[in-house]
Amino acid sequence: MPDPSPRQAQLRRFLIHLGIYFVVTIALLGANLSLAPDHPVVIWPLLAWGVLVALHAARVVLGR
Repeated sequence: MPDPSPRQAQLRRFLIHLGIYFVVTIALLGANLSLAPDHPVVIWPLLAWGVLVALHAARVVLGR
C-alpha cells in the first residue's frame, strides 16, 4: 500500500481527533446526566475541546 500524501495524513489525523471527541463527549454527557443531572459541569471542557476541534478543522480545510 502506498504512503498517503501529507494532505491525506492530515485529514486522517483530524478524523481521528473528531471521532475521539464524539466518543468522549457521549461518555462524559452520559456520566454527567446519570451522576449530577442538575449540574452540567461537563459542558465547559467539551466546549473548550470543541473549539480546538474547530480550529483543527479550519487548519485542515485551509491547508496549513
